[in-house]
Amino acid sequence: QTYWTLVGLPKDTEESLFDEYGNLEFQADAPMLMPYIKEGENLYSAAGAAKITQTLQDGYLPVPMVQWETGNGLHFKSEAITSGPVDASITYVRHTLENRSDTLRKGEIIVTIRPAQINPEWQHGGLAPINSIRYEQGIGKPVIINGRDSYLSLSPVDSFLAPQYAHGDIGNALRGRVVLEARADKAGDTVSIGDETRTGLLSAAWTYAFELTPGESKEIVVAAPLHGTLSNLKTAADFGELRQEYVTFWTDKLDRVGFELGDKTVENTVKTQMAYILLNNDGVVIQPGARSYNRTWMRDGAMISSTLMRFGFFEEVREYLEWYAQRVEADGLVPPILFTSGEVYDGWGRNIEWDSQGQFIYAIMEYYRFTGDRDFLEKHFDAVHRAMQYLVTLRERTLDPEHYAHLEMGERLKGILPPSISHEGFITPMHSHWDNFWAIRGWADGIEMAEILGREYLANWARKEANAFSTSVRESIEKTIDWKSLDYIPVDADKGTPDPTSIAIAMFPTEAWHVLPADALDQTFREYSQMVTERDAGPDPYSYTPYEVRNILALATLGYRKEAFDLHEILFKGRRPANWNEFAEVVLSDSRKGVYIGDMPHTWVGSGYVNSVRGLIVMEEDKSKTLNLLFGTPPEWLANDGITLSNFPTHFGNLMMQAKWDDSDQRLDLDVEIPKDPERTIYVRWPIHKEGKPEQVTVEGDESYRVDDHGIWLSGNKFRLVAKWKSGDVLNIAGQ
Repeated sequence: QTYWTLVGLPKDTEESLFDEYGNLEFQADAPMLMPYIKEGENLYSAAGAAKITQTLQDGYLPVPMVQWETGNGLHFKSEAITSGPVDASITYVRHTLENRSDTLRKGEIIVTIRPAQINPEWQHGGLAPINSIRYEQGIGKPVIINGRDSYLSLSPVDSFLAPQYAHGDIGNALRGRVVLEARADKAGDTVSIGDETRTGLLSAAWTYAFELTPGESKEIVVAAPLHGTLSNLKTAADFGELRQEYVTFWTDKLDRVGFELGDKTVENTVKTQMAYILLNNDGVVIQPGARSYNRTWMRDGAMISSTLMRFGFFEEVREYLEWYAQRVEADGLVPPILFTSGEVYDGWGRNIEWDSQGQFIYAIMEYYRFTGDRDFLEKHFDAVHRAMQYLVTLRERTLDPEHYAHLEMGERLKGILPPSISHEGFITPMHSHWDNFWAIRGWADGIEMAEILGREYLANWARKEANAFSTSVRESIEKTIDWKSLDYIPVDADKGTPDPTSIAIAMFPTEAWHVLPADALDQTFREYSQMVTERDAGPDPYSYTPYEVRNILALATLGYRKEAFDLHEILFKGRRPANWNEFAEVVLSDSRKGVYIGDMPHTWVGSGYVNSVRGLIVMEEDKSKTLNLLFGTPPEWLANDGITLSNFPTHFGNLMMQAKWDDSDQRLDLDVEIPKDPERTIYVRWPIHKEGKPEQVTVEGDESYRVDDHGIWLSGNKFRLVAKWKSGDVLNIAGQ
């Protein structure tokens, strides 16, 4: 298994893949560009490097670099960027060879074009057939593959080589094992070769001679047009300026909201998810991936939208929701999947996924909660109303006795949503509580919208429907537990399947846990926490989906805050490569086992991670109008310079907050400022390593505070809090 990241621009319909070895796939299904160093009889590549590292610019910007060493003094660096307007963008890669030895070094930098994608076969990728190659030697002349422009060298080339596959891949030619039929050695020379074997396995290479004294380096710049046009092509000399423009562009994008943690690795990982989300988007369409998942689900879009708004990206969300709302059908069905063209996905699952109803309503209301845009609510309330009416239509199917009367304990299916596959854990449609939790959230948000807009008659109707539906869901869960003699919350009403990761949404974001039996809910997550700990520590190979990040907030909500952070630390190890701050959809303990991993970076997973980290710091409770601060914050995030939030969006306005833990003095310092709101209450939780009441509490700016064993209640909008505990064991937090 090889891992990769994205290089591109927001809203572009094409993105390049850049892998952990510095190889490039400039667009979907394209042949791969792979660099080598040749010195004498030795051929070096990143895959066999003595040492290799992957990094991002400043630790979080989506400007990837790969650096590797031959083990004998040669150092190679590859870095990739994309530049230009989104309909005429070009990806550039700069390869730099540096002589770090104390002797003169001679050889060749070789950049090959191979008939394979970075995206492997088990990811619906694999081969990228090359049936013909045409090339005219010269700077900026494109290699024409299968009749289309592909890669071009912006640096002077010494030779261009292209063997027939009958003699083997280009690697054989580089080792001098075959005679080349096609090569170009000087400006104006041309190469034209067709595949005589009809395998589609032609390959080629540029060679660049080097002679470097100690400390000297040589740069090679190659480019590829993502949309077939070279109208914005720059020169090799422009790469440095283009790269700085790319860095500045992403810095401005990602630093619009102040978000700093004492743990910079976590901080950087959160920030990078924003970039990956924007890179995965095609136009206004939010997508979870760039290759395997090159379309949109309301399931993914709703949660990714909520993540974007939590970090100040409102325009992107508004454009997406406007686009999706236009496609809500006349009867109220919210299409669960849409192609980026706007056409409704008509494949399997088209009419057996029901979570999109509640998710669409939630997303519309979530936009209002962050922006206060009443006109937006008014504009889309008709679509929301239709979506609620369709929930009634769906429920009517299971209220019919013919749906359940013939089954053992069949009334467990009565009044909930009909079978679906939207839970994603089922191939055969099941009565999924995943859908039910989202419907509960949809009803709650629909009611609130109706009230805001003065549709009291619709609010009353929706309130009646919501209460009846919630009652049915609660009864279904209780009857399934009794029928199967379960001690946990089942995710479906058909078989009583355990799946804590799907149950977790009942706490965040659906706030539907009032329908769950408390003892079974507690048992569900205590058993899950124990399982993960044992899985991580055990000797057996395993795999999991990082959707498990949802369980971080579930554990914290249930009071298991230390266990929540322990889970974070376990799942955080699933980033690959770690310094690229990205998650796949599937993680294996054997990181090199080649299996389907969804997409990389997978930004529905990434959004779940961001929401969980943010939730451990700032968590809104919409029903109670409570802003929880330091909800499950570990001391590691409060160490060093602590947590600083500025212009930080919440449902109650932009938050300014500084929080720091002083381990030597056993003291928490917290400064908060947020817009006034008489209906909003603030609850500051004590850090997770200090669950007991402090010995001393001082508050400036709020006289009406109330302290309890778990935190402090405040009603003001600007205050300074200092809480001190008795001296105890020092944590020895890194940096303090």
